[in-house]
Amino acid sequence: MYDPWRRKRLLPLSYTYLFTMAPSITARALRDRYQAYISTLNARDWDTLPAFLAQTVNHNGKILDHEGYRNLIPAETHFVLADLVVDSDLRQVASRLEITVAGKKVTEHVFYRFDEDLKIERVWSLVQDGEVTG
Repeated sequence: MYDPWRRKRLLPLSYTYLFTMAPSITARALRDRYQAYISTLNARDWDTLPAFLAQTVNHNGKILDHEGYRNLIPAETHFVLADLVVDSDLRQVASRLEITVAGKKVTEHVFYRFDEDLKIERVWSLVQDGEVTG
């Protein structure tokens, strides 16, 4: 007797490739990578910063090269990671950063998407205006 459930299903090659060849990224690896990125920003290690960025980064809809991205960060800025959520399946990070710029404190809510090499390729950022604490 024919039993359709016993029959092996063959996926098209493209699906097989996606599920068997795609690199596996753990939440821990993504979290560690993001924390290293924040440490690099706080150390103002601008020579190392490109190691965390894709060739171009889409920041709130604007395509930036490494220099353009670096220029978004004011001098004497310090970042404190307040909250962090990591989705390794989508290679995305959501964080809330407490930022001090020249003595003024603001909060940034930001989402990052990483490429296969764990480099930032897209950033959605919203800085709370007028929320100065002190």
